[in-house]
Amino acid sequence: MSYVSNPSLFRRLAGKPLPPILHAASLGSREHLHELHVRMRDGFSPEMIEPYLKIMNDGAAARLVDLRREQVDVAVICLSIVSSHSGWRYSNPLHRAGVEKRLVESFESIVYWADCMMSYAPNAFTNDKWTGRRIGLERKPGLELQTVGRTADIMYNMLSNSKSLRESVSRYESFLKLALLFWLVTVPGGKPAINPAARPPSQLVTPDHTDEPTALFHWANAENPEVMAKLILDGTLCSPEEFVQKTMRRMICFAKVNTIPHLSHFPDVTLETRNFQCVAFSIGTLMANKPLSSLFSDVGAPEILVKILVDADSKFLSARKAKVITQARCAELMGDNLFTTGRVAAMVLQTDGFRPMRHVHNIFAAGILSMLGNCMSMCNISQLTEGNAPMTAIFGTLGGFCVFPKIFRLLHHDLHRYIVPNSSVLRKDPQSLAQLDGTVRRADAWAQYMPKDARVKVCDNSMHVAEAARGSPKTCSRCHSVVYCSRQCQREDWRSRHRDECHHMYEDYLERKHTDTSYSHHTRTFQLSLLLHVYETAMCTSPTWAADIRANKVVKIMDPTRPVVESVFEPLKRYLKRVRPFVPKFKMKRFDDLIEMFDPTYVTEADGVVALRTPGTDPHNPGELSLVHSIIQITDIEINFIVLFRRVRTTTSNGGFEDFMSRDARVGGSDFEVLQFVWFYNSPAQFVLDKLLGTYTGDSWFTS
Repeated sequence: MSYVSNPSLFRRLAGKPLPPILHAASLGSREHLHELHVRMRDGFSPEMIEPYLKIMNDGAAARLVDLRREQVDVAVICLSIVSSHSGWRYSNPLHRAGVEKRLVESFESIVYWADCMMSYAPNAFTNDKWTGRRIGLERKPGLELQTVGRTADIMYNMLSNSKSLRESVSRYESFLKLALLFWLVTVPGGKPAINPAARPPSQLVTPDHTDEPTALFHWANAENPEVMAKLILDGTLCSPEEFVQKTMRRMICFAKVNTIPHLSHFPDVTLETRNFQCVAFSIGTLMANKPLSSLFSDVGAPEILVKILVDADSKFLSARKAKVITQARCAELMGDNLFTTGRVAAMVLQTDGFRPMRHVHNIFAAGILSMLGNCMSMCNISQLTEGNAPMTAIFGTLGGFCVFPKIFRLLHHDLHRYIVPNSSVLRKDPQSLAQLDGTVRRADAWAQYMPKDARVKVCDNSMHVAEAARGSPKTCSRCHSVVYCSRQCQREDWRSRHRDECHHMYEDYLERKHTDTSYSHHTRTFQLSLLLHVYETAMCTSPTWAADIRANKVVKIMDPTRPVVESVFEPLKRYLKRVRPFVPKFKMKRFDDLIEMFDPTYVTEADGVVALRTPGTDPHNPGELSLVHSIIQITDIEINFIVLFRRVRTTTSNGGFEDFMSRDARVGGSDFEVLQFVWFYNSPAQFVLDKLLGTYTGDSWFTS
């Protein structure tokens, strides 16, 4: 809605030459300013914009207390007129670029008058004295709120049709502050000022309409997120915590716009999708800043956003069943929400510690796969797989966390409940269908390890290697970091090494507990079981692997969620030289003991240099033992597994990798057992895996 009345009404000067019109307009004549506006719409020339910019620049240079009401009104009229520059008729494309250049040069003044228009009541200016006081963040419905709406309209109209203009003006901190002010303005009750221009019921907006204050903040933040984050953390307008709360409230209110007093006449299906995208993308961008990421993580932003998007999809489906919207329209809106959901899923990668696991678990619990399943039943194949590929974004982002049993349980259940029944939609995209098929088969194979008694058994006593004697696990009651199969093994290991390491492991345990990065024995055994399953599959289906291990005594570097072809072999001496610096000192003896079990010719000299003894009689048969280093990366944390496998039998497979991967190890047993393993964190991440494997690439749906 324009702040200016229809300029076609002011045509008494229509036949006058341009120079006197320009002169009178520059002196603040309203009639001449409106005449110029009409002429620019009919045929623009560069000199026509100058009177408007001069008035705004001169007024901004003066003090508000020295301005009369008439001067303020004229400056605001100029602001409104130049905001309509996209509707002027340009005979030369260079003129449009020239206008944008002049707007950028005068943008500080433009922002000044937009802020003045929004932040001061009209009665603050009189002909003889200044009586103004800035209005607070909360605005009353009526004139105060409508003024916010008119100002937002002006700035939106000025910037909406030119990405280059948005990019240029976003370097101005004053514009970022103005956009932040739009974002923070509320109505009574603390609800955000959504659609503050308050359209009447006859002009209700649709779900793909963009709320102007929301769009302005989204643009400013997208172009200059570092400075925007700094302004938020400075706390000039409100505290960072209050900003996060207001931002989450904005997203929630878009899902229920008719609960806002001035929008109570809106029906359910309005104002959602475009604004969801703006809010979600803005949060995702701001979460690149660690303090803001922590604040958004603390309030559970990713899972709350997914829950809102899932609920919105349910509303669209209900509207479709009630024939309020067509199937094509429903599919379009659901596709928009699915695209936003892919961006929300990526937010978890911007949190630290073990927070990503909590968020991913809650995102699955909120119904992200039910939403994806509904979209698969309604949307076009291109909405699922083309462009930024929401399916790949969701599975590729969240699939890497399936090695945690609490997350895997939800993922496996929802795969079969929501995704598999709708998989026929992917027949037109064989690659995506193959990825989904591989994901389901891998998930079904891993599901056999969900019962705790089906997972591999481990004993941290290096002297005990007899599988038959293993009993109920016994955990050290102090450090909670080592587990034994019996009290006898616990006593043996205490005497040999745990007495010296227990205190350090206890301190490590307390630190992990304090930082919410506790890592349970049951989670470790689940991940060990997956690693063993994938490793054995590769060994039984790839003769090259087995031959290389037997011949070269190499170490296999692999991640169970990554394609096996990305794993590599590395000579033991080079591997030790590169990995040993990352092993914590209090676990170094365990690491050395494990390596010596693998290769008795290994020794570490007093100065820490890795060397190999001259090989003597090897007590192990060639190829009997295999050393595997696996790294599970969780944003800024790496969980390192160094595992010694022992072959207990030899099985040959006539099928391929995926066929053998689908086997039930509970029925056929395993060719390998876990002899010993050492695990440790790197935090912040040292990217050991990247150092060993090269650059991390790919977006696998945890398939090989």
